[in-house]
Amino acid sequence: MRSSCLCALVILLFQISQCSADLVVGWDVFDLTSWGPSPFAPTQSSLDLSGTTGITRGSGVTTSGTASSNAWGGNGFDTTSLANSLTASDFVSFSFTVGSGTSLSLTNIAPYNIRRSSTGPSLGQWQYQLGMGSWTSIGSAINWGSTTSSNGNLQSAIDLTSILDLQNVSSGTKVSFRVANWSGATSGTWYFNNFFTGSTAYPNDLQVNGTFATVPEPSAFLFGGLITTVLGAGYVRRRLQQWGLLSGRKTLKIRQEEITLGSTGS
Repeated sequence: MRSSCLCALVILLFQISQCSADLVVGWDVFDLTSWGPSPFAPTQSSLDLSGTTGITRGSGVTTSGTASSNAWGGNGFDTTSLANSLTASDFVSFSFTVGSGTSLSLTNIAPYNIRRSSTGPSLGQWQYQLGMGSWTSIGSAINWGSTTSSNGNLQSAIDLTSILDLQNVSSGTKVSFRVANWSGATSGTWYFNNFFTGSTAYPNDLQVNGTFATVPEPSAFLFGGLITTVLGAGYVRRRLQQWGLLSGRKTLKIRQEEITLGSTGS
């Protein structure tokens, strides 16, 4: 009886902590022409999302003239500051919603490539938003680089793990990102470019990565508590320590709740 109940508790704890690091959403711009569609639906997205909004040009972003191929973007980024670019809607944006029964901790925006013309915007700023909340800048403004050929300008990955707002994002929450651009001429172009290094091409040219964690139903916590009550917290603690599943003080955090299993010193 005790062994069966304890095994059930171990399975429950495994389900609580079960998670997977993977692609959240990604876009491949290869073969795009005519600036690319707006919105541009993701090429890949996680099944743990309940919805996505493709990359969309702000109302201030234009698509005049001849576009480069294998790239997604626009022109008209002709303001002189971040504040002015936001007022003019000189930005591109995308969003996704965390699916039911999961939480999401974002890891990074993977390395990507920006192509611009000689009069294209030289500066840009990434920002994020949760739900209908305020927009928050990620780091400082980025200088996109001076290369104007199809090789584009390689950009480093953007770490998101230190942004608390983007960790343990709960089910049903919409997460939005945007890039505002400025310091360019009206006709200057800016693109998410086909991403390659030497002869190596990447499946997605813009990709957000993260970790999804399964969030059990509330009844699962009641079940775990019942087992602990029936067997006794001391017994459960000793057996978990014996099996190497509990060392020192072990606290599992599920959203805003904490379940403390005990410590070796008690």
